[in-house]
Amino acid sequence: MTIYRKTNQEKYRKDRFYAAYIQELRKYYEVPQKDLAKILHVSNSSLSRMESGQANMDVDLFNHAIEYFEKYDPDYKFNRKIAQLEEAEQWIDRCVQDFIHLSYFKKLDE
Repeated sequence: MTIYRKTNQEKYRKDRFYAAYIQELRKYYEVPQKDLAKILHVSNSSLSRMESGQANMDVDLFNHAIEYFEKYDPDYKFNRKIAQLEEAEQWIDRCVQDFIHLSYFKKLDE
């Protein structure tokens, strides 16, 4: 379950993650799409296409949006530390494996 592969397919997933994540932040903070588009210096239709998956968001635009939300809410911080993300990913993998293991033995007991 590694996120950090160096493939074109993974790059596409990252690009889709960027827009989906920013869309969730925008909705959470109730920032209208047209306002965020203006802040990011892109057209509203471009941001809309990114959020709907019809276009990809590049890392520079993503970082610009993250910087905006970090200023908008001083308590919000985006984690850019890869080591912490990898540690969290390993923890999630262990939890999933433990859940599968428990579910399997529960079914055997039945």
